Amino acid sequence: MNKLLTLTALLFTCVFAFGQNYPETAGFVKNGEEKEYHYNGQLSAIGIYVKGAKEGKWTYYDEQGKLKKTGNYTNDKTAGEWKFYDKDGNLSDILNYENGLSESYYTNGKLKSKGKNVTSVEKYYKTGTFETYNEFTSELETLESFKKGKPIGEYIIYGRNGDLKEI
Repeated sequence: MNKLLTLTALLFTCVFAFGQNYPETAGFVKNGEEKEYHYNGQLSAIGIYVKGAKEGKWTYYDEQGKLKKTGNYTNDKTAGEWKFYDKDGNLSDILNYENGLSESYYTNGKLKSKGKNVTSVEKYYKTGTFETYNEFTSELETLESFKKGKPIGEYIIYGRNGDLKEI
């Protein structure tokens, strides 16, 4: 009788414990601060997960531990300002993502390019029309169209006066 009672209690405990849906506490969904590492043990990224989605500020490092990029996520999608750094740790690019639109800036603060991106943790590609601008004069230099990351149509290059230079 004791064995039957013990077995029944054990079975009830297992059914109750495993029947609950607590993925956050069971480790199935990431929640809270997360540190990711390169194969060599160097920190690769640090940020926060909320119910399995990247949220808020994330910072990424290269395999030598140098700052690579920083930016924000909203529900696993890039959002707001992102800063990118070259191999020497110097600021190389600033992008601003809002509703899939991105603007890239030269380090002098002038607009470098603008267009629409599809971005998430799994994928990134250009879509629609992209414009690039001269770093010093801020004049339109090129105009190119993309569909799911692949160039389509004409690639237009403008001259110094904004005149059409090449198609």
